Amino acid sequence: MPSASKEARVILALEALQNDERLSLRAAAKLYNVLASTLRDRRAGRSIRQDTTPSIANGQANGQANSNQANGQANGQANSN
Repeated sequence: MPSASKEARVILALEALQNDERLSLRAAAKLYNVLASTLRDRRAGRSIRQDTTPSIANGQANGQANSNQANGQANGQANSN
């Protein structure tokens, strides 16, 4: 989770970019001590990570694959090579 001060710096940098057409993205990033890629992403409309919902990959919910592997190893069903 990004800190409040980092988020504030990102917002200030984006506002500065909107208000000063001569200010480059890289200069704003340096001036406000944030990553240029963060400003580029935000300006493109991408939301911050904490505002997104995690997706379930490959139908695996809540780490079921990991718990199944652990159960198999605990029951002596682990592969021995």
